Amino acid sequence: MLPQAWKMWQTKSVEDISSATLVLYFFNCLFWLLYGLAITSVPLILTNGVGLVVSVVQIVLKIRYRNNP
Repeated sequence: MLPQAWKMWQTKSVEDISSATLVLYFFNCLFWLLYGLAITSVPLILTNGVGLVVSVVQIVLKIRYRNNP
């Protein structure tokens, strides 16, 4: 997802990115992060925390560049 976010930033094009996939990825990372916090698992917290940040960046870019050709 990080290379995809980088490409979105560089090209300012988000036509080929599915909004549903971004939202599902966000909730996937969110729920795994909450589970990691509940069981105090550092690897789960770190990986899904990073994934959550990347997904938020992608959603923001999708909203920001939605009208670009």
